[in-house]
Amino acid sequence: MKIGVRLPIEGAKVSPENISTVARWAEELGYNSVWGPDHVVLPNKVESFYPYDNNNWSYPSDVDILDPLLSLAWAAAVAPSVQLGTSVLIGPLRNPVLLAKQVSSLDFLSGGRVILGLGVGWMKEEFDFIGVSFRNRGKRTDEMVKLMRSFWTGDSVDFQGEFYQVTAAKMYPRPVQQPVPILWGGYSEAALKRVARLGDGWAPTKRT
Repeated sequence: MKIGVRLPIEGAKVSPENISTVARWAEELGYNSVWGPDHVVLPNKVESFYPYDNNNWSYPSDVDILDPLLSLAWAAAVAPSVQLGTSVLIGPLRNPVLLAKQVSSLDFLSGGRVILGLGVGWMKEEFDFIGVSFRNRGKRTDEMVKLMRSFWTGDSVDFQGEFYQVTAAKMYPRPVQQPVPILWGGYSEAALKRVARLGDGWAPTKRT
């Protein structure tokens, strides 16, 4: 059995020192991986339905939440053998070309240790703040994964999707892992179908 550790990248324990300490402890104690959650921006009042933890969203808008990919890069430097996972990154908040670059860079720098946990998100307010559609987030995330995987091969990409179009482009360096493993969060029927169709595993969380 492989067991991972959640990094202190959100809440009262956030600090560079605590991230380094937990990452080192995880490695020294024989844990397989370290993980970081994701939110970009929080509203002062959440109206969206929270599907986890008995539907009880208890975070204030001024809670510290670091970017998970940057935090994992910090952890990677002090713990050179643990896997580096996002649990889970809200994919459709981001541009897939930029996200592909960030993930491939982290995988390259860490020697092939990234586990990309992805979700489609649940907080409409966060999507509104960033200016991206909440309604079509599932279809858009599916397309994002196909495009990112195309870039990660190192081949010339010609991609004509419903949401994203790329013609005659390459992205280097490639990630060490071919492909970078993708785990999907969520419990809906659509989420579980996405696990089977586009995933390398499932990353459930806070189910009570």
